[in-house]
Formats: sequence, structure tokens, C-alpha cells
Amino acid sequence: MIVALFATMQVMAQTSSATLTHDGKLSSFTGENALSEALEEAADGDLITLSAGTFKGCTIRKAITLRGAGMEADELGRQTTISSDLNIYFSTGGSTKSFSIEGVFMPSSKITCGDLGSFYMNKCTIKQYTGKSPFSGAVGVINQTVITNCKIGFIESTKGAVNVYNSLVVDAEWASSYRFDNCVVLLRRSVNYYGEFNNSILLTDYSYYGDYFYGTADHCAANFTIKADRGSNNYETSADKLFSNYDSNATWYTRDLTLKDEAKAKYLGSDGTEVGIYGGNMPFSPFLDQPFIKRLKVAPRSSRDGKLSVDIEVSE
Repeated sequence: MIVALFATMQVMAQTSSATLTHDGKLSSFTGENALSEALEEAADGDLITLSAGTFKGCTIRKAITLRGAGMEADELGRQTTISSDLNIYFSTGGSTKSFSIEGVFMPSSKITCGDLGSFYMNKCTIKQYTGKSPFSGAVGVINQTVITNCKIGFIESTKGAVNVYNSLVVDAEWASSYRFDNCVVLLRRSVNYYGEFNNSILLTDYSYYGDYFYGTADHCAANFTIKADRGSNNYETSADKLFSNYDSNATWYTRDLTLKDEAKAKYLGSDGTEVGIYGGNMPFSPFLDQPFIKRLKVAPRSSRDGKLSVDIEVSE
């Protein structure tokens, strides 16, 4: 059994592989439908680990942790891509359940959640995160959403507390109960913006955007005027004065958000570190907090004395 599992996992470098951890036991599935197949065998509380490669999205009805190999390609071009939408939905009891996702690349796909107790997303690139029922379209309550070190094209219509840390967010609809700490937020649409912004960078293409800003801001740098009754200790500046190599025409998730040295010293958050995604106590990094298997080679059979040769490389 173990030899057969390891033999299957040898193809990780060539074939997309999903590994299910359930009750201390491992099961492996390969191919673009590997995620769906692993989910069929999974139960609440399980872990599904995705190798580098491309997987089809699916509907998820179980409270699991989903962990990919990375939101950005490593030195050999390996990353975990989910090519279509993920719909996270529980027909009953969703408000007591939790879902976590880490280390995936979904620049053309979205995550849609129905009613859910908590949603955690770390080190992911996704086109859109939406708090709605995937099937009815009704806005779903997610009691707590925590997003860290991510790049997100759009956050839409999520009821409940949404806390975003050290992330790039291209737009956020309504944002009445949202909090952004050490983020870069691109405000793209002429709607009223609410929510709380701290130690962040706010950029927009609209003139007189302060008329649309009804949130609160503290120690934020913005390329529009944040009115006095909307916050304090803020900086009015421009992208060219902030960033070292920012290209507003580049694809949103590829933009360099590194501050110039003089900007790092001038535009400081309430904690004394630079504003934006590289400040605070969780500076942005695309690399996973937990190691994952980058290479695994296993001999097809054991030696005469019962030993099995294994060559494994794990990320640092």
C-alpha cells in the first residue's frame, strides 16, 4: 500500500497531484480532476495538499484546509493553478464551519462562499472573492473573513467582519465592515467607500475621489485628499513618489509594490514601519509559511533487506 502510494507520487513533477490527509492516512489523486476526487473522500477537518500544476475548480461542501504549492512560480516555474471557480457552500450548518485556503494562483477565477463561520485565505492570487451563495446569488453571511499576504482583483458583497492584512486589493465593493491593515488598495469605481484603512496605500484614477471616500483612514498614503473628518495622520502623494518600479499598465498581480528608500523613511504607519504591504508585523511574501514537497523520487521496490530508497526535496 505504502509503496503503491509513493510510486503514484513520483509523477508529482509531471502530473498535478492532490494528497488527502485523513485520520493520519494519506491518499493520492492525480490529474486535473484530482481536487474533486480528493474532496469526494474527504471529511470536515481534513487537509488536501495540491502539488504544482493545474487543477479544475469545483464545489466544496466540506470544512477543510486546502494548501497549494504557491501563488507565484518558484525557480523552476512551479506553482499551483486552479483554472476555474471554487464554490464553497454548505447546505446545513455552514455558520459553524471553517474553510482555509493557502498558496494557490487563480488570476482568472473566483472564490464564492455561502453562509460560513470563518474563511481564511493566505498567500493566494485570485480574481475575485465573493460572499454570496454560489447557487442562489443571495448575499451570504460569513462571520469572519481573514485575508493575509494575498493579491485580489475584487472583494464583493461580503457580510460579516472582513480583515485584510498586507495584501493588494484592486477593488472592494461597499466595504462597510471591512478593515485593511498595511494594504495597497486600488479604488477603481465611482461608488461610496466605507470601512477602516490603516497604514495602507490608497490609489485611484478618479479626480476628487475624496468625495466618494466615507471610510476612516489612519496613517495612510493616498493620491487624493482624505478629508479631515475621515481620518488623521494621512499623506497625500502619488504613485511615482511612492514606488520604485510601479507600472500602472501592467497586469494587476504583477505590479511591483516596493517603496522607494525615501518613501520608506517618509510614509510611516502608526507602528513606525513603512505603509503598504511590506510594513507592519506580517510583511508580504508570496512564499508559503509551511514547507511543501518540491521533488519526490521513490524506488519502485524495496531492497532485499526491506529498505526503500527515497529522494525528497522540501521547500525551506
